[in-house]
Amino acid sequence: MSKKRNRQPDADPDISEASTESCEEASAGVKCLHIAKAINLNKVKKNIKKTGIMSECSICKKIEVDFKKTEEIYISKPLWICLQCGEQSCGKEQKQHAIEHYKKPHSDCHCIVTDTHHWSVWCYQCEIEICPNSR
Repeated sequence: MSKKRNRQPDADPDISEASTESCEEASAGVKCLHIAKAINLNKVKKNIKKTGIMSECSICKKIEVDFKKTEEIYISKPLWICLQCGEQSCGKEQKQHAIEHYKKPHSDCHCIVTDTHHWSVWCYQCEIEICPNSR
């Protein structure tokens, strides 16, 4: 004998479809198709466990070693974490190393990132914000 699934008669059939829609453009029907192939939480957890959540872009740190810092006031900008590999780098507000990471040829998809201040999720390929509870 097989068990039957109980299905709620008034359940919204569009709920599962809406889970991949962007936050702001859900009403327009825009969806990110990269969620399944661009997120590898095991790799991300492993990398963050090793490095922790960084406060400064490692690539910027390497570059800034060569020249002295001026009397510029440092304002903390969010880093972006690649949800495929856990790479943490600066975004559009700084030197765009996260975008360079996305554009670098990889064998897998590195287009979805999250920022370390607000934990918003962004897809570089679709150029949309993704709801954090998307599946």
